[in-house]
Formats: sequence, C-alpha cells, structure tokens
Amino acid sequence: MAKPSQKPKYRRMTKEELKQHAKQQIDSLFAQLDELEAKSDQVKADMKQTYTTQLETLRTKKAELKQKYNELEHSSEEKLEEVGQAFTESKGSFKESFSKLASVFS
Repeated sequence: MAKPSQKPKYRRMTKEELKQHAKQQIDSLFAQLDELEAKSDQVKADMKQTYTTQLETLRTKKAELKQKYNELEHSSEEKLEEVGQAFTESKGSFKESFSKLASVFS
C-alpha cells in the first residue's frame, strides 16, 4: 500500500513565514559562497580553470535563486505552492553546484 504523500513544508507555512525561512536559507548559502570566493587565491594552478568554471556556474545559480526568491516574495497565496516548489528546486541546484565548487578545496 502506498504511503500518503506528505504536504511540502512550504505549504504548511504562511507566506510571511516562507519568505523569512527562504531569506535565511539564501543568506546562509550566499555567505558560504562569499567564503569560497575569498579562498580563490588558495587554488592550485592546475585546478584554477576548474574552480573558475564552477564559480561561474555557481554565480549563475545564485542569480536564479535570487530570482526565485523574488518571485516567492511577490507571489499571491494562490501561487505560493508552485512558487515555493520552484524556489526549493533552485535552492537544491545551487547547493549541488556549491558542493562541486567546495570539493576543489578537499
């Protein structure tokens, strides 16, 4: 028997709670990105191209995540679930790219 699907977390929140939660998440992620960018001079020459390429990808993902946050911030209650899902997907993509960039320092 199939398990009943759980409602996504963003649907259980009010719009204001979701905005605050999303803002905290992106502020934290973007601060981590700033820390990685500050370490760019520590990258060995042979890894510099990989680092630069992954950093550009991450910057693109950052812009996309900001856009999804702005959409969430200005969405109607009727669109909250749809916009919340798009934000969650964008955040996941950002985190995946962030992990790839962070691996350069491993």
